[in-house]
Amino acid sequence: MTATLTVPSDTAITKASAQPDWTFTTNPEALRAIEHAAYSIAFSPKYRDAIQAQDLHQEALIMVATNPELHGPIATGHIGTMHSRLKHDLINHCATPARRQTLTVSYEQLWESYNE
Repeated sequence: MTATLTVPSDTAITKASAQPDWTFTTNPEALRAIEHAAYSIAFSPKYRDAIQAQDLHQEALIMVATNPELHGPIATGHIGTMHSRLKHDLINHCATPARRQTLTVSYEQLWESYNE
């Protein structure tokens, strides 16, 4: 039995969307918004111990380059829309490491509690 998948031509699954699009790097307003989104999350109390600010900034740039849904707002000048979507994606990206870190007890804490 052979299955055939038919994809309509108007879907977002195209060869172009599979490739990163770095054209947003020529837009200084978009770059400032991306940096602001990354650093505001990286320095927030909830996530500051889970990820480095520079690492999150690089992740944000890669997310924008590889996510076609973030290119539309940049192209139409709706930088605020891209900023809020990106912040949401970055929070989802940081949530698991932050949760794991809060559940992890350091060796020093365990040793101190054992010796009490």
